[in-house]
Amino acid sequence: MAKVNENKPFTFKPFSQKQKKLVYFWDSRSPYASRELIIADGAVRSGKTLAMTCSFLLWSMRYFDGQSFILAGRSIGALKRNVVNDMLRILKTWKWDYKYNRSENYILIGNNIYYLFGATTEASQDVIQGLTAAGLYADEVTLFPRSFVDQAMSRCSVDDSKLFFNCNPGSPHHYIKKEYIDQAEEKKVYHLHFVMNDNNTLSPSIKARYERLYSGVFYRRYILGEWVMAEGVIYDMFDPDRNTYARLPKHKMKYLIGADYGAQNPTVFLEIYVDDMGDRVKAYVENEYYFSGRDEGWTKTDAQYGDDFESFIQADPLRVYVDPSASSFISELKFRGFNATQADNTVLDGIRLLSTMFQNGSLKINRRCTHLLKEIAEYSWDEKAQEKGIDQPLKVSDHCITGGTLVDTTEGQKPISELVGTTGKVFSYSNGQTVERNYFNVRKTREQADVFEIEFEDGRKVKATPDHLFLTDAGWKPLSELKPGDNVVEVANAK
Repeated sequence: MAKVNENKPFTFKPFSQKQKKLVYFWDSRSPYASRELIIADGAVRSGKTLAMTCSFLLWSMRYFDGQSFILAGRSIGALKRNVVNDMLRILKTWKWDYKYNRSENYILIGNNIYYLFGATTEASQDVIQGLTAAGLYADEVTLFPRSFVDQAMSRCSVDDSKLFFNCNPGSPHHYIKKEYIDQAEEKKVYHLHFVMNDNNTLSPSIKARYERLYSGVFYRRYILGEWVMAEGVIYDMFDPDRNTYARLPKHKMKYLIGADYGAQNPTVFLEIYVDDMGDRVKAYVENEYYFSGRDEGWTKTDAQYGDDFESFIQADPLRVYVDPSASSFISELKFRGFNATQADNTVLDGIRLLSTMFQNGSLKINRRCTHLLKEIAEYSWDEKAQEKGIDQPLKVSDHCITGGTLVDTTEGQKPISELVGTTGKVFSYSNGQTVERNYFNVRKTREQADVFEIEFEDGRKVKATPDHLFLTDAGWKPLSELKPGDNVVEVANAK
């Protein structure tokens, strides 16, 4: 990431009334001075982040000397882009002395120290344990793991400490909405809702541009600033006329490959051409490779997929982006001389990006890519996850074995719960024989589900949900369709 030009002055335009309320809510003369938590939510480009940054700086420096503060974003990179870059320019403009330690991720202003944290995973909470802070600034807080938010709030134990939360709306069942915004009075929360008209710097043409970028649930959240359910088909903005094509443009473009790797679930390669010669970057998905081990009744090795990959590509791709869980296949491609790298697997970011590209017509798919077009048409939000405030696509091909089920690994028997987040080798029961296979992408997918136990004639037992797949002489069947006497050839236990 490029370094910010801290010497470039920050030009303040007149703040709107909503921004002024946010900047000075903590002032002793304000009727909201006693509120312990402020939440600024609403539309994109509505001026809430800039106003909150100014508010946090003014409040912390007026009332504290020699204290620690927490600045958190969904990642360190996002925090620096969204908050820190402007903060440094503001400090320079205000002529406040500061020292920014980029390697250690903290900013020293006077005698106060502001620590920068990324709230990326559940494990992120570990890095703030033991810290005593006088305040917390959480940018994009709805994207944080709850464990990090709870831990960060508990760290703010200095008298008169305050919490500053900034976010775009999410599900109406999200805990930030249900437990803090909906209970604002009893929990001493000051809630300010922003729309784009609260940002005096936006021209009508820029507002219109942002309104064109989004549709469906993202329009209601990012433009209207509503806390609404993500339900139904995800890519409802997809237009078969605008977003598909028959012939690729002839001029020179960047040639890339995207790869999603599965053992039982489909392995997919996508041939992508990127055109960045005009005013707007456009991407064309020209061709696809598709192989489903579950549908075919057998699985391929990394070497076999490598051979298929070399037959599939039309030229040496500039880069190959691969599912980050497929470390062995990435190694296979690198061994063959390809520039393979881990793709960014952040699901919601990917959905937002593709939604925007479909909406503005900058992503087009060749009509021959029938599997991809079918998945786009059927990709839907998980209603049960929404009830818990989680935006998550419905997983139609992920099936569950319980966390307590013992698995024969090369290091001895272990419950599946201990394999989450790790990689290694397991012994798999396949076609009457025991074979050694890699495992990866082990994850917890459900809190509760109906669980059944199946016992094999050799005494081994497996606990699984009704939709978990088993390969029999008659093909793949979910557990719910198995009958006594069925010959199980293989148990689906990997992606």
